[in-house]
Amino acid sequence: MTKPKGRRPTSGVKGLYYRGESIWLRYKDAGGAWRSCSSGFRRGQETQAKALLDAHRKADAGDVRSALTVAGWCDAWLEQRETRGVTSAKRDGYRLRKHVIPVIGPMPLAAVRRRHVLDVLDRAGDALAPRTVNTLASAMKAMFRDAVADELLTTSPCVLRRGDLPPNEDADPLWRATAVFSADEVRTLMTDDAIPEDRRVLYALTTLAGLRIGEALALRWEDLDDTTAPLWRATIHRSHGGTTKTGKARHVPVHAALLDVLDGWRRLGFDGFTGRAPQSSDVIVPESSGVRRDYRLTLRRFYVDLDAAGLRRRRLHDLRRTFTSLARANGARSDVIDAVTHDRAGSIVDVYTTWPWATLCEAVACIDIEAPRRLRLAGVGR
Repeated sequence: MTKPKGRRPTSGVKGLYYRGESIWLRYKDAGGAWRSCSSGFRRGQETQAKALLDAHRKADAGDVRSALTVAGWCDAWLEQRETRGVTSAKRDGYRLRKHVIPVIGPMPLAAVRRRHVLDVLDRAGDALAPRTVNTLASAMKAMFRDAVADELLTTSPCVLRRGDLPPNEDADPLWRATAVFSADEVRTLMTDDAIPEDRRVLYALTTLAGLRIGEALALRWEDLDDTTAPLWRATIHRSHGGTTKTGKARHVPVHAALLDVLDGWRRLGFDGFTGRAPQSSDVIVPESSGVRRDYRLTLRRFYVDLDAAGLRRRRLHDLRRTFTSLARANGARSDVIDAVTHDRAGSIVDVYTTWPWATLCEAVACIDIEAPRRLRLAGVGR
């Protein structure tokens, strides 16, 4: 069999090859004859090209693009997002595969219309809270938007009018007010011997630095700067999935009580937990084997720890909400706290505002939590 002129196989993907910067497909048609055609994609878009090749192999004949199903594109899209380190990729994948694929997954991508999108959302509304339906709609918008950007579609079917989505509110309007920890409960999470020390450190990081749990899992010793005053500085620029949610780095003051926790953990706890001294490139709270912790396993352990300490179950994210609540309750300015937790709140004024380090430290110091050593001397914890 004569190879097509200029053909250079792509790395590890049989049936795809390069012609210059373009990716071409090589496949057998329904009659068993070999055919070659351009995928319409370029280097760096091998995932999308492979999805088209797989779809064509399942089709008897016709345009390759018309054979691509919603399920096929969804798989390729999610794989692409995970490769890029998009932190929401796994959660979006779970929702799309549970609520979208069973309804329109077998449909050709190009055949999806607005009415099909509305049908998916209507069915999801019977099982999900309004806020979760809105999150699902956002994932669908992104998936179809990227299909347009990759020239798989000319227009997105996920065009929604005002009123198509439910109000962005919780199923239980009273729930959110209870999704926070009191100062006494935070002290318990930091000192109760019923909770393993490594997890006490993790909960202190999340609560006293206002970190997302993925950011806390990815924080390394080298991200701490002990040369800043009046408080140390933690640089938050990673998450468990890659970059932070906003894609930006931010600087967070290290609360005095958190510094006490980290000091004890670095001097004694880390070595006792992993069997070796911490290195600057190590994540601060790894598994005992030294690898980074799994997000879902961390959540399951959190529920176990709450039960062991006699605390009511809440979400891991509520530790981050507690950071903001405790700081503001003791006088911290909301716009300064927003700068700590989100870098900038988003208005044009925020874009041109850089808070002095001392101002950020003052806001974080409003959290009235003492160092665990002092708490134990006062009889708090077991």
